[in-house]
Amino acid sequence: MPSFCAVFGCSNRHDRENDRSYYRLPKVITHQGEQTKKLSQDRREKWLSNIARDDLKPSSYDNLRICSDHFIKKPADLYNQLNPDWASTVKMGHIRTFMSPSPSKSRYNRSLNRSVRKQHTAAAMSLLELRCSTPELESEDVDVGVM
Repeated sequence: MPSFCAVFGCSNRHDRENDRSYYRLPKVITHQGEQTKKLSQDRREKWLSNIARDDLKPSSYDNLRICSDHFIKKPADLYNQLNPDWASTVKMGHIRTFMSPSPSKSRYNRSLNRSVRKQHTAAAMSLLELRCSTPELESEDVDVGVM
């Protein structure tokens, strides 16, 4: 029976593209203590979250495979959480991360807008001070344009 990659849009199959490796969904390890059980549950949930397919049912998890195209090198060990290959992240077949700006990017944009408003307000205030301190500018109409 051929192994199919479970990532949406990936058409790799073990019988056609045999130059790739196919990795099973990590199992939950229950016989090595609570820490290992929790860590393996987190890893399994992360894999499923990254796959992001609503049509997958728990009954199909035993047959689920992900090809090596979706890893930088190969899946990392269970205890190597900081490795980017702890869960698949490459070419995951969905655009949810690209549809909306990341929180850090939107935060940065808000910060830029605030600094522009502050600079504009400061320039307007200095223009008002200049107008008030210079008698010849009092008679002229100066557009301050405060936001």
